[in-house]
Amino acid sequence: MTDTVLLRRIQPTRNLENLIIAAFIAASPLLADVPISREEAQSLKSYDLGQVEKQGPALEGKVVRLKFNYRSAAVKKADDGSISGTISVWLYRTYAAGSILREGDLSVAVPPEGAAWFMKISTVEERSTVNVIARMKKGKVAGTLAADLLGREVKTDVKGPRIVW
Repeated sequence: MTDTVLLRRIQPTRNLENLIIAAFIAASPLLADVPISREEAQSLKSYDLGQVEKQGPALEGKVVRLKFNYRSAAVKKADDGSISGTISVWLYRTYAAGSILREGDLSVAVPPEGAAWFMKISTVEERSTVNVIARMKKGKVAGTLAADLLGREVKTDVKGPRIVW
């Protein structure tokens, strides 16, 4: 086989490698973690969705930990891989001393890097609690809130604290 023929057979492989590398570099900002200040990371407050509804506009713009136990089966997928949907909490009252009924719903926007995780969440009421970190924002209906999900946990290393999926 001549060198020219061999080179022609190798060249498509190199082009494919270059395309894969270029796609990875282009997608790397999508995989980036969300930076958070040390003070904000240490002071994250947790709210179940019933508490979010009661707090209302006071939470707008804040980064919080949300507690819920299922999501709506109805989700809207965008072309960029992001998802919008609803998370919910519904825990029955046990009628034991101090037990309360917890309920609430919240519209959420899930970035592409969190979409696979979000789709794994149960669509039926569960007893277990799911936690996620979110930035609260105004909802579409006046006086309501919505959330942009940022990740599942805070990691801290030499780069500082950041929210990761």
